[in-house]
Amino acid sequence: MEINFETQCHSYHSGGVRSVDFSLDRQTVLTTGIHDGTLICFSSKFDTENTLRTKAAIEFSVSTFSLLSQTSKTENKVLDLIEHKHQLDGKEDTHLPISKSSTYSVASNISHGSMPESQRLTDERSITSLEETWLEKKNKEAIKKDNFHHADVKAHLREGIKKLRQTIHIMMMENERVPPNERLNQHEFNLDLKEQKKLHIEGEEKVAKVRESIEMTNLANQYLREVIKRECWDQMEVKGRMLEAFDSGIAVTNYSKRERRKKDLDLLKQITRQRTIEQIDMKARKDIVETPPKKEEKDEEEAEEDDSKEDENLAVKGSLTYLYGLVNPYLYRQLDLHTKDQKINQIILLQDMIHNIKTDFNKEFDATYKQKEVEISRVNDRNVRIREIIMQLDMDEAVWLPTMSNNEKPERDLEVLESEISAERYLTEEQKAKLEEEFNAEQLRILLAKADNWRERALMDMMGGVLEAKKSDILKMEIPAPLFMVMPEYEWNDEQIKQAKEYTIKDQALSEEKDKYRKTLESELRKLQASIAETTNGFDDIVNKLFEKKVRTEMIIYQEELKICNLLFSLQIEEEIQNRNAQLNFLLAEQKSCVGSKAQVMQDTKMMVDQFRETYDDLVAEDRLLERGFRKEFFDVNAATVDQLYKIYKRRPKMQTKRAQVATANPFGYWPESASEGHVNLLSSMEELNTTRFKPEHLDQAVWERLCDIRNMKIESEHQVKLKAVTLAEMQTFLQKRIEEDEYCNQMITNYTQDISSLCEIKSQFQMNLMVQLVLKQGQVEVMSDDFISEYNTSILLHKAVVEDLNNTIQLLGEKKVAIMVECKDFKKGIVQLEWEYRKMLMQMDDLHNKIRDILKFTITRQAQMYLREDNYEARVTDHIMVMERSVDGQETFHDRVLLQKRDSIKKLQKQISQLKRDLKTMDQLLKEQHISVSERLHIQEMTATIKPEEEARARFKELMQHRRLVELTKAQVEDINTLRMELEKQRMRTFPVLSDREQET
Repeated sequence: MEINFETQCHSYHSGGVRSVDFSLDRQTVLTTGIHDGTLICFSSKFDTENTLRTKAAIEFSVSTFSLLSQTSKTENKVLDLIEHKHQLDGKEDTHLPISKSSTYSVASNISHGSMPESQRLTDERSITSLEETWLEKKNKEAIKKDNFHHADVKAHLREGIKKLRQTIHIMMMENERVPPNERLNQHEFNLDLKEQKKLHIEGEEKVAKVRESIEMTNLANQYLREVIKRECWDQMEVKGRMLEAFDSGIAVTNYSKRERRKKDLDLLKQITRQRTIEQIDMKARKDIVETPPKKEEKDEEEAEEDDSKEDENLAVKGSLTYLYGLVNPYLYRQLDLHTKDQKINQIILLQDMIHNIKTDFNKEFDATYKQKEVEISRVNDRNVRIREIIMQLDMDEAVWLPTMSNNEKPERDLEVLESEISAERYLTEEQKAKLEEEFNAEQLRILLAKADNWRERALMDMMGGVLEAKKSDILKMEIPAPLFMVMPEYEWNDEQIKQAKEYTIKDQALSEEKDKYRKTLESELRKLQASIAETTNGFDDIVNKLFEKKVRTEMIIYQEELKICNLLFSLQIEEEIQNRNAQLNFLLAEQKSCVGSKAQVMQDTKMMVDQFRETYDDLVAEDRLLERGFRKEFFDVNAATVDQLYKIYKRRPKMQTKRAQVATANPFGYWPESASEGHVNLLSSMEELNTTRFKPEHLDQAVWERLCDIRNMKIESEHQVKLKAVTLAEMQTFLQKRIEEDEYCNQMITNYTQDISSLCEIKSQFQMNLMVQLVLKQGQVEVMSDDFISEYNTSILLHKAVVEDLNNTIQLLGEKKVAIMVECKDFKKGIVQLEWEYRKMLMQMDDLHNKIRDILKFTITRQAQMYLREDNYEARVTDHIMVMERSVDGQETFHDRVLLQKRDSIKKLQKQISQLKRDLKTMDQLLKEQHISVSERLHIQEMTATIKPEEEARARFKELMQHRRLVELTKAQVEDINTLRMELEKQRMRTFPVLSDREQET
């Protein structure tokens, strides 16, 4: 699980946290602030449990601490020196406990080490560019002071180191020029002996660690090798190996087998004894039951015995084992395997048969394997002679060397040869000394062998290095030519010519002998190669036969293993049937026990429900008697008042009823308080109804009190009835649930019983319907005579007429079968066709229904009605078109006539307009003159006339305004009348255009 750790370390006002870091053991947290300059350490055990992560973190911290401890010690020393130096800074330099040179050497070694000057300067610049701590600042100040005080000494030391470096460089260059034996190693030029020793020790430690890890890895691999070897090699009675042919490329593997356990062998012996007893018992029973046959039936019984012998082979005939020659007489017949023990015994016997088959094949495999080793040794012996012949003939021909591959000798994989190791072998000092002594002894022996040996030298000089000339050396023999043959022939003398002839004769005889011997060697070479080829071919044939036998053996083994798998499958099914039967019996017993307990509960519940129902019926009867005896209680009151009182008696206050929820499933438990609370509320409301405020005015107080008491009794009775009714309903519900559960249990018992009976039937059928494995032939085929001689070992000799009759019968039956198949096909085709037509008619019916629905939804226009009504709709359409054309022509003539009239009216109007313009000009002139006269008259009137009253002016103004309105109204009405007249004319032209034309024509 994740661990959350929260704490407040740095204030956000100062910038918060700059960085956070955990210690290696995960027990400490360090935080640094951004601007507050503080370093805070939190120590807490974040992982208190002893988990793997905690252990790993602690181990890593310990290892890291051990690596950094040396550096920490050195830095602590430097810090102590710097602090001590600052304490004595005010004193003289002579009083320092440590000299300046030693301080500088320590500080320089720690801060700079063996870095070059340029790298040190760049590092110092990069360090100063970052934010420096107090320790770094003090360290830099100390270094500056030290450099200032000891500048001369440092310069002198640098010069000395530079000269020493040059000298060492020259020495190293000279070391490269010397021979390798005199050359020094690189580390011998290191002047710092302590550092060299330290590096040497560190290197040895690293080598020791690497050697230890490698040894542990090798030890683990060796252990794994031993385990694999023990499980897969040592415990194998027969190791798996392969046998390869020389040329054909065929490879055959044997059967690897483990050693059989004593337990398995004892079980096999026990089953064998059991089968022997069973066979003897079965034979005795047959002898007792069967009667001795008569003499006439002996021949028939002998034939039946032969058949029975073949049938008895069914025990192994589920495979081809009987052809292999291995028959186990103790095997069961496949039709006799009914019980579980028989099947288990059969499996063990089949496994023993498979083991015997593998053992028999391995014997033949081992014989063939040994034969190959013999053949390889023979071929190698012949190859020795072939190499000699090839060397004598100076032929460049490769010699085939047969070898055993790693698959044929798998034990080679368990041995590692030195040639397979690519890495350099590590030798200890003792091994190196021993190898050096052996090398020196071998070199001494070689030198002694090369020394002056007078016997060998005499043999080489006198007899050519051999004591007796071999026939094989004839190819190397050469007759030396005389010295004079270098000269031209014309300078030879008679003696020299005679010697030359003798040399030619000898040379020809030697060359003939060489040719004869070469031919002999070549023929011998061909014979040896032919014999090797014959040997390899013969062995390849043997391997091929072994391969075919391996295929047959594999087929037989697979067949037997198939039997075993079928038996195991049947055992598994039988076990599943038994488990299912046990499970069903357990469930049946459980349901029966459950039914017994539930039946008792249901019987008790029925009795309680019946008793409670009687109580409820009594309460209901009492409640009805109270209601019926109401009028008897008020016998002293008149009938009208009694009716009024009855209405008051039946009145109840309006209450908000709540549905009561049963808290428990048991109706006989404690009743909830909701019903009692509702009854209390009802009684409180009834007290209000019982007050005199609701009493009729003419009713006596005693009668009213009597009514209230009777009504309260009625309410209490109704309440008790309701409670009893609810309780009775819950009890009946509870009883119904128990009845349903009882029915469910009985149904489950019935189902389980049926399942058990069906399972028993399945088990009996499974025991009787056995799975039998049979080997079927691929088919009997007529053997046709051919050019070559056929083998009739697997054929049956039949008369030709029998075969022809059989073929004719087969042909007739085949034709009948084909005719029946064609008829069935046609009948099925007809069925499919009818189904298709039926579906087509259904779809057409749906389409017609849809069309009818669409037609019913359509709105039928006059044109559609005419189309439906008229017989010759096209003639009617043509008549209508002709009428429309005539109406169009009439409209065009009428339109032209109207246009002429409009043009005439326009001309008249233009003339009227021109006349009106002239009239307007004259009227304008008259108007000007009238204006002048009016203005003169007004001026005269103003000068002479008196002022009229305002009322007369107002009345005149009103009359003028009224006159103006009437004129405007008249103009508007005239415009409306003109518009309506034009619209009327348009409508008349649209409606009766033809009639109007005809009337005008008439």
